[in-house]
Order: sequence, then structure tokens, then C-alpha cells
Amino acid sequence: TAIGSSNTLTGNLNQVLGNQNTAIGLSNVIVGNSNLAAGVANSQIGSNNVAVGNSNSQFGNSNTAIGCANTAIGSGNTQIGNANLAYGNNN
Repeated sequence: TAIGSSNTLTGNLNQVLGNQNTAIGLSNVIVGNSNLAAGVANSQIGSNNVAVGNSNSQFGNSNTAIGCANTAIGSGNTQIGNANLAYGNNN
């Protein structure tokens, strides 16, 4: 009868080994979550590049305003030519 009791203790040891395999499966789930966080950081870098493009558009508007100022100087020269015609009538 004492030898039969020893075989029952061996069955309990095999059940403890099964519980250790379940803990390894939980570790693999944590590694998957780390890869998702890296994807969010790359999206923020793309937003910074759009802001640089908007600054270049503002420089183009300043050059257009300088061109309008040169046209006003040409109109002043036309008025000086009309004054010379008036002197010819006095002679």
C-alpha cells in the first residue's frame, strides 16, 4: 500500500510544469504593443514638413509688391513730357 501512494505524488509535479508554459505566452503580447507606439512617432515628423512649405509661400508675396512700385515711377515721367509741349505754344 505504501508504494501506491508514491505514484500519486508524481502526478502533481506534472501539473506545475503546465502552468509555466502559460506565463511565456503573456510575454509575447507585451512586445506587440511596443511596436505600435513607434508608428505614432513617425506621424509627427510628417506634420513638421508641411509647416516649412507654408513659409516659402509668404516670400513669394513680398516680391510681387516690389513690382507694383516700379510702375508708379513710370507714370511720373509722362507728366514731364506734357510740360515741354506748353513751352512750344508760347514761342
